[in-house]
Amino acid sequence: MPQLTRRAALRLGAGTVAGVAGAWALSALLDPGEGRTAPSPFEPVAGTASPTRLSGSFVSAARGGMTTNWVIALPPGHTGPLRPVIALHGKDGNANTVIDLGIEDALAQLVKSGGPASPSSGRRGQHLLAPTCLG
Repeated sequence: MPQLTRRAALRLGAGTVAGVAGAWALSALLDPGEGRTAPSPFEPVAGTASPTRLSGSFVSAARGGMTTNWVIALPPGHTGPLRPVIALHGKDGNANTVIDLGIEDALAQLVKSGGPASPSSGRRGQHLLAPTCLG
């Protein structure tokens, strides 16, 4: 049996990602369902502090109609656009797993020390633990 080379592994990974993306796009075209975005439930009010935690849920068609919870931790005093950091929890965790680790306090310390402000979100149903920076 031939050995799997690095190049072949990269091609296999890229092909898998492309296949999953294509299947997801095709399912969205065949069953558009309702609008994908919801209006923001949090409109800023003059004289109030910005929330540091937002949460909600949605029904995931990809997970067979299962209700999926999400939580977003925001740095205190955020005012402009933010670069997200998505933290995925383990199979038996939930959306609060990452929040329970103290991410809100860590974000506050990062911003206080002059670091970049980035929201962090967790979503129920992930099968790995791999923080990813987007942007």
